[in-house]
Amino acid sequence: MPSDLPPVHFRERDPRSARSNPPLASPLGEPGMPRPAERSAEALNRIIDWLAVEKSRRYRAGRGATFCNIYACDVAYLAGAYLPRVWWTKKAITGLLSGKKVAPRYGITLAELNANALHDWLLEHGGRFGWKRAGSLGELQACADRGGVAVICARRADPSRSGHIAVVAPQGPLRARRDPSGLVTMPVLSQAGAINYRRLVPPRPWWGKPKFSSTIFFTWG
Repeated sequence: MPSDLPPVHFRERDPRSARSNPPLASPLGEPGMPRPAERSAEALNRIIDWLAVEKSRRYRAGRGATFCNIYACDVAYLAGAYLPRVWWTKKAITGLLSGKKVAPRYGITLAELNANALHDWLLEHGGRFGWKRAGSLGELQACADRGGVAVICARRADPSRSGHIAVVAPQGPLRARRDPSGLVTMPVLSQAGAINYRRLVPPRPWWGKPKFSSTIFFTWG
């Protein structure tokens, strides 16, 4: 894993990158947005409720486009985790690893990451930025319950179609589903996509569909 690739954002603190606008390649830049210093279930819930995924224009699906990646990146950004909206291109990485200074330029040295690309980024680079691969749904739920960021990310078998990424929300009145032994079989999820919801325990694992070729679980914090 490359050890000296810096995190990168495109036009950070751009106030036009807001819940009320269509999504930009920039991270959220709204004044007063929650960026809690503490890590707790309450802090993560404040972020999820402030983003209001089910009604914010930023995440509204349309014309075949969905924005699961943007929502997951926004949750991570506000929580203090690095999950990139944009990442260095292969040419930029070659330059950086050779010791060159590379300016972040959209479409030249930076490219947006969809859910498929986030899947691969987490596997290749996530460890450098504090992400750890989880082996169970219970690990994901426990991470969210203590205020960390936990994601389920699935890559499409058809690389021309976007995969999907969902965030795990803390348990509250809504509880994860468990089997008779107490093992989590479905965590509380929060997502943008064809259907946007703040918190839901889906009836079945969406990532088990044959259209996905690989699914990974990762935690931060």
